[in-house]
Parts: sequence; structure tokens; C-alpha cells
Amino acid sequence: MKKSVCTIAMIGLLSASGQVLAAEGSQPGDNAVQVEMRLLDKAFKNAVDGLLLNMPEIIEGPFHKVHKAKMNTEKAIKKGAIKLPKNSDKLNEFVELDEAFHEKLVGLLKASRKKDMNAVKNSIHEIMDGCVQCHNKFKN
Repeated sequence: MKKSVCTIAMIGLLSASGQVLAAEGSQPGDNAVQVEMRLLDKAFKNAVDGLLLNMPEIIEGPFHKVHKAKMNTEKAIKKGAIKLPKNSDKLNEFVELDEAFHEKLVGLLKASRKKDMNAVKNSIHEIMDGCVQCHNKFKN
């Protein structure tokens, strides 16, 4: 009996924490892209910290939240719920850039798992360039 009560309590806690994670990074009025970008900002800053502190093991964790948010962004795009601030007629190009960007994130995570700090540094530089290019084309 005690075991099942503990199990139910743990499931409840995990469910509640999942709801908090889904809302993390969002602010009132945010669309899916904005939520993803806020989570990406946190994950990227953490990656830079991991590089500077020579702690590749801390890099990967926050990117799991980014990946989950990306799935919400994809759903919102399919529903037509995303309007880009600039060049909104080029949504397909945005999606292509986003896919390429997320592939670069995968490269960063692979480098961090291998503890290849030179590759981590190069990935961070390449990812930052991708951020700037996308923002110049679709945000600013």
C-alpha cells in the first residue's frame, strides 16, 4: 500500500513538473517561436558557460527543452499560427533555415558528449552565426 501511494505521488509530481516545463520561458502573448527562442537563449548561454568552464557535461540538458519547444513551433507553423515579423512570405525559407540550425545544435551536442572542446567552440561560433542570419532575415 505504501509503495503504491509513493508511486502515485511521484507520478503526480512528475506530471506537475512537466506542466511547469511546458510553460517555462513563455510570457503572456508569446507564440511558439518566441517560447522556443527564450529556451534556446537559456540553453545557448549555458553552452557558452560549459565551454568557458570546460564543463561539456552541462551543455546538453537545456537543449532537450528546446527540442520539445521546436515540436510546438512545427505544429504552430502547420496550423498557420506563426507570422514572421519580417519577410513573412518566406516561411518555407524560415523552416529550412530552422532545420539546418537544429542540425548544428545536434553537432554541438555530439561534440559536448565527446568532450571535444575545440569542436564545441567551433559549433557555438557556427550556431551564433545562424542566429544572426535568421534574425536579420526574419526578425529585425
